[in-house]
Amino acid sequence: MSIGRSIRGSKEIAKGLRFGLNNSWEGNPTPAEKIFNEFSDMISVFEMLRNEGVFSNVDTRRSCIPHKKYKVNKFMDYARSIGTLEKEDNNE
Repeated sequence: MSIGRSIRGSKEIAKGLRFGLNNSWEGNPTPAEKIFNEFSDMISVFEMLRNEGVFSNVDTRRSCIPHKKYKVNKFMDYARSIGTLEKEDNNE
């Protein structure tokens, strides 16, 4: 189940990058909505597995999340500096 969710989530991220996260075609959900739904499903399954003890030997705390955000922001800053990512407009 999680492999399918990962694939569909990746597909929607690619569509969002290509066409825009808030672009809707013929009344379908936007890529942003589809990404949210796929990741919500993955988190739900993760929590169910954790509750069943599947991850009992794994650190499932959220302590690694700030480090990952730092790394992503660092690479986004680099992409902006070389012109492959536009500066964000927070006025939208």
